Amino acid sequence: MKTHLRFVAAAEIRDRILRPLICFRKQHPTVRFTFEDVGSSAGMKLAAGGNIDLATSSAIPTPDITNSLVVVPVGSSGTAVVVNAANPVTALTKAQVRDIFSGTITSWSGVGGAADPIIVVIRESTSALRGNFDAYFFGGKGVYRSDAIELNTGDDIVRAVTSRTGVISMLTISGAMLGDQRIRALTIDGVAPSKTNITSGRYPVIRPLFLVYNEKHLKPAIAAFLEFVRGADGQHIIELVTTGG
Repeated sequence: MKTHLRFVAAAEIRDRILRPLICFRKQHPTVRFTFEDVGSSAGMKLAAGGNIDLATSSAIPTPDITNSLVVVPVGSSGTAVVVNAANPVTALTKAQVRDIFSGTITSWSGVGGAADPIIVVIRESTSALRGNFDAYFFGGKGVYRSDAIELNTGDDIVRAVTSRTGVISMLTISGAMLGDQRIRALTIDGVAPSKTNITSGRYPVIRPLFLVYNEKHLKPAIAAFLEFVRGADGQHIIELVTTGG
């Protein structure tokens, strides 16, 4: 008898769970699943209401739904500062990143680049990625340029960065992102977002990755998948997808 499972995940962290799911299905061929592109906050609310079987999140639940959810840590997710690959700038300090996104620095010449205007592109305010960015670079709520362009998905960010050399933005680190020759993830305070630095925790802009579900609606197939993804094989797969190793 087939089991159908419904998952939700933000597009930029979907691959971290999709790859383990594919491997899990090889061991459990009767399990079928569907994926929907939903951010952390919305996904947790769906899980709390029992409307989906499992959600991914890189943020902790808000107080109004905490008691309805079980949160399972399964890894970490890094946040990169990204530019177009044609931009000669390869590294920034934490202070320079803050000053660029807040509007104190408005030309690439201010950080060793060409005398071209900086175009700031950010994620929406409810994004867990942006929350992680705000916490590290601003020490709390971010204060952004008034003309910063706000986008809602990682795919939109990639399109913006690759379309103009003056764009700077924020993006979840993944093997696919690190392998995309059209964009560059910048070194921050001398630490590159490399596989070694992400795995060791030396790269500073990291947030946890969780799987979230409602225990009252836990299906046996979900319990089996959670056991798989927390095991050695599942963790190895997540590490490979995260770092491109």
